[in-house]
Amino acid sequence: MVASVLDVRRLRYFVAVCDLGSFSKAGRYLNVAQSALSHHVSTLEGDLGVQLLMRQSRGVVRTEAGGRLYDHAKGILHSLEQAELDVRSLVTKAIGPVMAGLSYTVMEAIGLSFMRRMVQTLPDIKLRLLEGHSEILHQWMLLGQLDLALGFSQPADDRLDAVPILEEELVCIGTHDLLGGEGPIPFADALDVRINNVVESFQGGCGIGMSRDSPVLAWMAIVSPVADPASGRAPT
Repeated sequence: MVASVLDVRRLRYFVAVCDLGSFSKAGRYLNVAQSALSHHVSTLEGDLGVQLLMRQSRGVVRTEAGGRLYDHAKGILHSLEQAELDVRSLVTKAIGPVMAGLSYTVMEAIGLSFMRRMVQTLPDIKLRLLEGHSEILHQWMLLGQLDLALGFSQPADDRLDAVPILEEELVCIGTHDLLGGEGPIPFADALDVRINNVVESFQGGCGIGMSRDSPVLAWMAIVSPVADPASGRAPT
């Protein structure tokens, strides 16, 4: 087995410097001399043969190599923490940190109640929540930075298991000229309603912060003006 230049202490020091943005802040947080932290990171850079941090007057910034090591280090340290808790759980109740990721919409809808329920039912855990798009949450799961995630899209990776917990209706709202007919429309037809058509169907302006080539978001994001019940058309 080839010995690695990476060890837990070096990774902890490196992550702390990255998280806090400077050697001085990390030193105070870890109760370690700033010079010792700088020495460990410099030695790590020498052993790996790459620059991990760019020293600036107001702190440090990760290089591309430093960003990659940071992602790996966060996952490794979290996995070590979970390994210890997993072994301890054989003789104790659930304790320690739990990393949960919620999509932005889920956080807004149930974030507070989720935290309250976790604290009530598992008082000895230390819950940490992260927000992100569903695809980003999947990546964090694969990197070992999350224990669970709540989002909307199905993971496109067979290393992750997903359990459906909620279904809700999706409603497409628009003018009669835009959508046509009555009753449900096929999802494929909704995808064909491009943003150019949507914008042209409105009298006056409408603020839309998205690409004109994004049909999926366009029809979901726009609400039509109040229509005339007699004609089914939007007012001019």
